[in-house]
Amino acid sequence: MDQEFDFNSKDFWDKYDERKYLLEAWGKNSKEVNDYCNIVKSKGEDIIYFLTDRTEQEKYLIFEYLDKNANDSNNKEMLDILAKIYLDLYYYLSPYWFDNLLLDEYFQKYKYQKVVNKIFPEFKKLVERQALNRDFNLLPARASKIEEIEKANTALYFIDALGVEFLSYISEKCKENDLMISTTVCVCELPSLTRFNKDFIEEFSTKGSQLIGGEKGIKELDDIKHNGINGHNYENTKLPTHLIGELSVIENIIRKIDIDLSQGTYDRAVIISDHGASRLAVINKNENKWEMQSKGEHSGRCCPKNEIDEKPDFAIEENEYWILANYDRFKGGRKSDVEVHGGASLEEV
Repeated sequence: MDQEFDFNSKDFWDKYDERKYLLEAWGKNSKEVNDYCNIVKSKGEDIIYFLTDRTEQEKYLIFEYLDKNANDSNNKEMLDILAKIYLDLYYYLSPYWFDNLLLDEYFQKYKYQKVVNKIFPEFKKLVERQALNRDFNLLPARASKIEEIEKANTALYFIDALGVEFLSYISEKCKENDLMISTTVCVCELPSLTRFNKDFIEEFSTKGSQLIGGEKGIKELDDIKHNGINGHNYENTKLPTHLIGELSVIENIIRKIDIDLSQGTYDRAVIISDHGASRLAVINKNENKWEMQSKGEHSGRCCPKNEIDEKPDFAIEENEYWILANYDRFKGGRKSDVEVHGGASLEEV
């Protein structure tokens, strides 16, 4: 017998948890899940209360709901709901305290806007202020901190394009696996490209560390940011559903670390990234007036100095490149479908 439940009813969340348990116990029949999703679409704005994180189809509907209904004023309400229905996404959006007021504010707002697929006007002003103030220069360079790390019998996980936006998620997943974690936040070399940011590899490899994934590191996250996942890129969908894959990649790495440490394979594991990436620079879709000659280079976030003699607005000069620190792109570069790096926004550096 079919029975309707109102999300305000006393036993709603008990029934909700029963459905999640049954999905796990019986398996996820694709046709049945699709039928269920089609039924709950009739719930309109209440659909969010009837979705779980147990199936891909429901996760997509959660992102669709957030895209339509989340805004700058209902952040707390959205987080309260996600804590019940999509715990990993809630972990990602949870605060990570950097002991730096700018970074605390910036990344909470950045993550929320990435998830709800919008750029709020006040945040864009903050980005453009930082493009001029460049307060990230107050943080230490990565190279200055590498020497302090114990390298003997250490597993090095070089994760390409892992930004500090994931620190709250990593912290929660480490708690789930009873792993102790210590974090140092640094800045990368500019432009935020791998070839300028892999000097640490040789030092680890020559001092007794095991390079997990080899010298090229673990590329799955970077691949998702460049190409999307399961056909989900900005050309096919404007929703940030690639985040589902990003969180899955990170969770699998932490599980492997847990297993290796539990078995005594290594004494410790170290995660290091070369640079981060920006979703909002893709959403922004704004080209500045300067046109690049080298078509397709780094999605327009930077360009060789010899192509433009005049200093571009919001640009930084480093390593013979002009590097954009706001959300613009140079004309002529291949547009990214998912996320970009090469620039000097806080999430990239």
